[in-house]
Amino acid sequence: MSLLDSITYRIMNDANIRAANLRSGDVDVADTISPQDVDALSRETDVSVLQIPSLGYQAMTVNVGNTAGTGNPPGRIDTPLARDPRVRRALALSVDRTVLVNAVFNNWYEPACSPIPPGSTYASPASDACPPYDPEESRRLLAGAGAPVPYPVTMKVSNSPDTLRLAQALQAAVAQGGFAITVEPVEYSTLLDVQDRGDFDLLQLGWSGRVDPHGNIASFLTTGAGSNYSGYSDAGVDELIRRAAATIDPAARAALYGQVVERVQRDNPIIYLYRLRNLTAHSADVVGVQTFADGVVRLSRAAFVDGEVG
Repeated sequence: MSLLDSITYRIMNDANIRAANLRSGDVDVADTISPQDVDALSRETDVSVLQIPSLGYQAMTVNVGNTAGTGNPPGRIDTPLARDPRVRRALALSVDRTVLVNAVFNNWYEPACSPIPPGSTYASPASDACPPYDPEESRRLLAGAGAPVPYPVTMKVSNSPDTLRLAQALQAAVAQGGFAITVEPVEYSTLLDVQDRGDFDLLQLGWSGRVDPHGNIASFLTTGAGSNYSGYSDAGVDELIRRAAATIDPAARAALYGQVVERVQRDNPIIYLYRLRNLTAHSADVVGVQTFADGVVRLSRAAFVDGEVG
């Protein structure tokens, strides 16, 4: 084998372009392969595909109080979606997660309803539980909240092809539950700024995940935390997160995180949708490529097989 003298990284935002460059031999390894490409790549004799479940999640974030940017005290947003948890509950009930991931992602991804992956030591029946798909109940909740039906909301998303397919599918799906989503695509870097500033009503983004669920929860749901993009604030949730972080026993921590999930599913500042499957493809001329559940590709052991030039 020929070990690597150096590694050159090329930034390609479009997953289809990454796959095309792998096929042409212009790159040797491509990560974050699209589910639209992975089936075809896995059938090619000169390409190997690595896959592993994700520690993270993809979700819709609802702005319930991010009026001055993350890290600042939450403010008041005077819209039914922001102020009334019944409207957010209705939105959560409008999403058929299983149909969504099967239709948009060709069965490669998995439905998700919490920030804790099912395989985690800290998972529990409470953290694994999903709200039912119930568009009729969604419409009843909207009526009870005095919200207009259809309820109009703009959702900001990144402009990648996979995300746009997801957004269009969500747009169609939630219509039955009484929502009319307008999709507003923006560049990914711009979307991150929008998320920080709180310049959105509804936003679709995700998180790569951490092994310890504290890294998936605390910064996003604790009052005033640096990644609390929704501006959510609940003293009970804050206390449960604090207690969980101070608890050593895994079963006790799992129970506490389960209570956090139950409260968050009641309030729905974040509506969890699905979990990625980390998909990495590489040329058969390369060995030792590793991919892990955090989504990062490791190349420290990568090498070219004999006869190839690195």
